Amino acid sequence: MRQFITLLMIWIAIPVCFTQKADWKFQHSLDSLLQTYSLGNSNPGFSVCIVSNGAIVYEFQTGLANLALKKNITSNTIFNIGSVSKQFTAASIHILQEQGKLKLEDPVHKYLPELPDFGAVITLHHLISHTSGLHGHIEVQSLVMNYKNERLQPKAIFDFYRKMPVLAFAPGTDFAYNNTAYQLLSLVVERVSGMSTSAFMQQEIFSPLGMKDSRFCLLESEGMPDGTVSYSYHEGRKKFRKDNNTHNMLGATGVHCTLRDLAIWQNNFDRNVLVKSKPDFFSEMQLMYLLNDNTRTHYGSGLLIKQYRGKKTVEHSGGWNSFLIQARRFSEEGINILVASNNHQCNPFAIADAISDHILIFHSTSHKLPSGLEFLPVPATHLCGKYIASNNKIRALRVDADTLKVRLEESAAGKEIPIIYVPHKSSDTLLTFFDLSNGFLLHFKMGAEGKISGFFWEGGDYFRCNRWFEKLDEEPLEVRQWVGQYQTNFYPKKVKVKKRGGRLVLKPIFFKRYPLEQISSDVYQISKDGIVVRFTPSGFTLGDAWVRNLQFSRI
Repeated sequence: MRQFITLLMIWIAIPVCFTQKADWKFQHSLDSLLQTYSLGNSNPGFSVCIVSNGAIVYEFQTGLANLALKKNITSNTIFNIGSVSKQFTAASIHILQEQGKLKLEDPVHKYLPELPDFGAVITLHHLISHTSGLHGHIEVQSLVMNYKNERLQPKAIFDFYRKMPVLAFAPGTDFAYNNTAYQLLSLVVERVSGMSTSAFMQQEIFSPLGMKDSRFCLLESEGMPDGTVSYSYHEGRKKFRKDNNTHNMLGATGVHCTLRDLAIWQNNFDRNVLVKSKPDFFSEMQLMYLLNDNTRTHYGSGLLIKQYRGKKTVEHSGGWNSFLIQARRFSEEGINILVASNNHQCNPFAIADAISDHILIFHSTSHKLPSGLEFLPVPATHLCGKYIASNNKIRALRVDADTLKVRLEESAAGKEIPIIYVPHKSSDTLLTFFDLSNGFLLHFKMGAEGKISGFFWEGGDYFRCNRWFEKLDEEPLEVRQWVGQYQTNFYPKKVKVKKRGGRLVLKPIFFKRYPLEQISSDVYQISKDGIVVRFTPSGFTLGDAWVRNLQFSRI
């Protein structure tokens, strides 16, 4: 077990005042590395904080927090941490459970009776683990360009579900990242505690830990009294402009803090001083939710439990307006890497990866391994083609230089993952492969005459669970059969599918006309937006990585 430094022991009794070690061995080399990501002193920028075994060992800041005021980003700059807020909301629910005021397995209707009957019991645990099956109401509204700040209010959420009391899947059977679920959890915190979620977090989390620059609030202007602003980049004008003050999705987002305060919070995962009555409190938050079929979701309570280049991490990213953040903890090494920016041009995710690669030692996986294809009972070409999962992710398989590779279609870089055949784990109906990038197994389901119907796989995504990828029939059919008018209960206008120049066009989703790229006989895609359209004789479903298959009926 790691030995914790004296500073951390003092932290139990009084708020933490971090002091950075000046002689950390990566100090100068990281300075040089991170300068390559800087946009210069007169532009927005980013901040880095690295913690090793409870002590801040490195900090770096570049750029401006406020262009108009020419205010630099410093170690005291407050950021909107976006979806990293979810772990604070989840912790609030866990704290209330420890206080005996609720249970994770309680139905959400017990606390929010305004919700309609969805035909299945949805528990607080389902909400925390993104396994409720609820449609994300803001994601649906954004899909049809119907987003407004008022949509974030509780009344708007309840109104949405009363109009759309259907689930994307049965609770506990699948994983779908859901911001609305955490908004509902925030409302539960308020009703059970009898105070606002902001006041509850201040009383139960921020104040006890000495997170003096942290607050939970609806407006960014309230959350960042230091004047920090987020900026989007206007490509045409080649300049940054201030973002609109979009309201937070309270519970899903809403926490504003410095990276130093976030470091205090992260340290609590290694040594719990917040809930002293339950020493394993934060261990419980890191337990992966198991679906009804007993497979893993790789998600705990507002926390992703995964691997980075073979090393276990507990992490989460976030983004709101143009604020971006990556909070990654290498649990076994005792290393926390926190990177936040106030613009999209400085990518904290790439920066966190670069820092991880620089300061940690990873075992090489570049050595050549036999593909095992010579032992396949069917030609490898039987496995090639395109596959689709319930979350609208498309995978393409091909053979390259005697190696079978899985292409992640959503990857702009065209990322491909090599897989090798494992004969001794295979059977007459399942062909098992090993994923060299993630360390997961792929199980291809094989039927008569070697026909492949699809595969099960945990890997490939930022969010992971054991998904079924159905093999698509790529034989093109006459597109005219899908031409017609369609309607749905969540969108007021009729949607038309027309044929233009041999291709289908969908309108007026987004109030525009969109050409559909044919993926298979009945699956089409609006490539630039990642939207998938699946036709059936009675209508079609429309969705993307955030929205699960909204039903449109043929008129």
